[in-house]
Amino acid sequence: MKCTLGLSVVILLTAGAHAALPGDSAAGKRLHDTNCTGCHGTGVYIRINRLVRSLPALKQQLQGCNHIAKKSFSPTETQNIIKYLNDQYYHFDRAAGKQERTRAQYDTAWKIHSDLERNKRYATLVGRAAQDHDFELAIDIASGLSSAAQRDSSYARIVYQAILARDFPAAAKAARKMSSAALRDEQLEKIAGACPPNTMTGR
Repeated sequence: MKCTLGLSVVILLTAGAHAALPGDSAAGKRLHDTNCTGCHGTGVYIRINRLVRSLPALKQQLQGCNHIAKKSFSPTETQNIIKYLNDQYYHFDRAAGKQERTRAQYDTAWKIHSDLERNKRYATLVGRAAQDHDFELAIDIASGLSSAAQRDSSYARIVYQAILARDFPAAAKAARKMSSAALRDEQLEKIAGACPPNTMTGR
């Protein structure tokens, strides 16, 4: 997403898992329509290969508009733009409920006595958590798999989803947990090729 606006971004992302994003969506739409649509249409928000796949990525993308700054918005105005884009196109806050359900299911899955059944359940929950961008939970669940091969396969799924969400530190964290050095190096290469400089940390 490119903008003809500069953003003095202090994004006030919601702190609570169930809280709706703060801000005034109508005010955000007015700011967006006045300052962004001269550079691009709204199609960039809904295309299949869109770069923004999480609230942190949306914040990062808006920060990237600063280099062509033509106007500095207040934190309130910036949050209004975030609120509008999320309400209209992204709907990231809807994932919070799914994340809570996955966590609740994980809290009961560890009680399954059969290794085979427990591993099947864990693998399913890893996929759900990763798709909902709850990468910390996905990594935690994957670490409980009894098979090294299954763990590495699950970590690879997390890496893939984290790259799509542009959460490169989470992708790197998952890759570094792999048992296979060859697979670990392969995944780290993918991450390095996808992320901007100085983005991948040792998280």
